[in-house]
Amino acid sequence: LGHFVKLFRFDLPSSHHTTGLKIGEYVAVRAEINNEQLVRFYSPISRPDDPGHIDLLIKVDDQGAMSKHIDALVPGVDALEFKGPLGKDFPKLAISRTVPSAGVKRIALVAGGTGISAMIQVIRSVLFHKRTDLEVKLLYGAVAPTELVFKDVLIEKARDNPNIKLYFTVDKPDAAWPKEGENSMFGTGYMSADVLKRELPPPGDDLRVIVCGPWKMCQVLKQTLTEIGYPKGMWYCFM
Repeated sequence: LGHFVKLFRFDLPSSHHTTGLKIGEYVAVRAEINNEQLVRFYSPISRPDDPGHIDLLIKVDDQGAMSKHIDALVPGVDALEFKGPLGKDFPKLAISRTVPSAGVKRIALVAGGTGISAMIQVIRSVLFHKRTDLEVKLLYGAVAPTELVFKDVLIEKARDNPNIKLYFTVDKPDAAWPKEGENSMFGTGYMSADVLKRELPPPGDDLRVIVCGPWKMCQVLKQTLTEIGYPKGMWYCFM
């Protein structure tokens, strides 16, 4: 999927169970590791109404005690403790037609690294419910092209669904990465104020901007969004 990134599927108690989450809500995972209770938080990439399972996108590296623990679980034998839903303050996007409209017609998703997990769930739900009336713009940044998880799948889905627009940017492009100006879908460098002003839909009451990524990125973007005309209430950040 990407550099050190793996997709893990966990069975629910039965094939008829669903997670009970709403779009944008996330879960806590707890495990005893080296005689210590560790808790980590993950946004599923599966839809809330997917029956029988929950899918987590996790970066597995030597620094992550929980990610290494999950990677070592034996399928069909080991179990993992989940708690949720968390994140009940996530904006009501009204993607499912079974809930009242929240007046949201445009959704901008700004993701860094494995923060893409929360955005995948939103995009999958828009596609599943055939919400062609919702305009979705994804801005997705990573250190290197190999860390852009699901890039090719996202491009394919956007090609088939004109209401979904994409922008990818990396800090360290490789030789195959399009040069600046060659393709408007690709860029280099950080999510600066100039990039956000150029790529985000213009502010409006019908817009919600969702931000998820590393802590430092989130803190910078919250301030930047406010400074360039997107007031708090128009955007939501996971951190």
